[in-house]
Amino acid sequence: MESFENGALILAIEKENCVNALDQVQAEGDSNLLSHSESWDCEHRKSNTCQFNNNCGERSQSTSSTFIGIGLGRSRNGERPPAKECEDKGKQTQSVSLVMVEESKGTGGNMALKQQQSDPWESVRHLVVGEIFLIGDRISAGAYGKVFNATCTMTGESVAVKLEDRYKNNYLEHESRILWNVSSIQSGFPRWRYFGSEGPFNVLVMDKLGSSLSSLLASCNGIFTLKTTLMLADQCLLRLQSLHECGYVHSDIKPENYVMGIGQFDSNAVYLIDFGLSKSYKNVTTKHHLRQKPGGSFNGTVRYASINTHQGLDPSRRDDLESLGYMLIQFIKRKLPWSGLQIDANESLFEKVLQVKLDNPVEKLCADLPKCFTEYMRYCRGLGFKETPDYNHLRSIFMAEMAFQNYFYDYQYDWATTAGPVYPSVSASGLGPAPSNGVNVAMMDGINYPLPQNYRFYCYPTFGF
Repeated sequence: MESFENGALILAIEKENCVNALDQVQAEGDSNLLSHSESWDCEHRKSNTCQFNNNCGERSQSTSSTFIGIGLGRSRNGERPPAKECEDKGKQTQSVSLVMVEESKGTGGNMALKQQQSDPWESVRHLVVGEIFLIGDRISAGAYGKVFNATCTMTGESVAVKLEDRYKNNYLEHESRILWNVSSIQSGFPRWRYFGSEGPFNVLVMDKLGSSLSSLLASCNGIFTLKTTLMLADQCLLRLQSLHECGYVHSDIKPENYVMGIGQFDSNAVYLIDFGLSKSYKNVTTKHHLRQKPGGSFNGTVRYASINTHQGLDPSRRDDLESLGYMLIQFIKRKLPWSGLQIDANESLFEKVLQVKLDNPVEKLCADLPKCFTEYMRYCRGLGFKETPDYNHLRSIFMAEMAFQNYFYDYQYDWATTAGPVYPSVSASGLGPAPSNGVNVAMMDGINYPLPQNYRFYCYPTFGF
């Protein structure tokens, strides 16, 4: 008999010993052992995979054995029941997912137990969290948790619920705190709705958003046009500026963490998500920038990580901007020089990617791209650890390229289904563009950029102003 952390136990009992084992369990005084409906935890463990890690001999190869799933709760004094060795005639059953089902056919209404291979996370479906949010289908999965669709039972509104196993990870509480601080004062972030614990899970409820730039990139055959990339660059920079002004660095900038909004007004707006690896770059008491500390552990995605974080330096604002630059270059070139590297068995992918990045200076990396990308990457790599970036200058670099290419900031992305320019109005949420009142997109910060003769004045988005 094996005891688990949250009090759930699966017993493997051969058919001939079934009755004796049940009598023994009842004799020990735990009358609630056979109840599968009294607690959510027992219901959750019915679909979970049970690992028997005791030394009870070889794994059982018998196919005629009958298995019983028993939900084992805590004893009356609040302590866990003691663990016992499993004696199954020198045999051991490992990694078996058991679900008790009642046979609807056959004489005598006999109880049968069916072995079932299922996803343990499926048990959270139809679970109500925060008293009003009903969980539905799964949207996506990450390294530390999973995201589900959910519905607010009071308003019928669709939301997103992020779950993690609180016995294994504790990133969600940290992410919830950052999301609360950022979304309450800045636009372009999912709104915080609820955080708490339900059974073995930490739960974060937030606004439901649209597709990620990663999935949209895949729908466009892995490449964006220059116009789409420039419009995305402008909005992505605004999101980073808002996050940095709140005192945090993201530390994991990649296409998967930029998503589009949904709805009539926000479907053209870019949102920044996933703050599990984010951290404050300021001292909590003095509000001064933290000192640089070498030798730190690497966090983030290797493909988009900056050279400084590759070398073990603490991330700062410059590193988020450099990661964004790699992401934008990938949008244009389809792949980065270090994508899809072939490594030997004795080589480290981490070290190999770093070496390729060092072997590709800005001029080489952006050799076949418009000049704005070279200027952007040169500026980002030249920033100091504590230096405050000039976000408006970086945005003006891309907007000047839009003007030179005679592009309209019309939100007609590559994945849009409508044809021709669309002239949007002011959005109710403040995320949409506003009329420019005749201000040329190429005139920013007092800098006059040359324009094509046939350039047409167009509205410029007012995010963050």
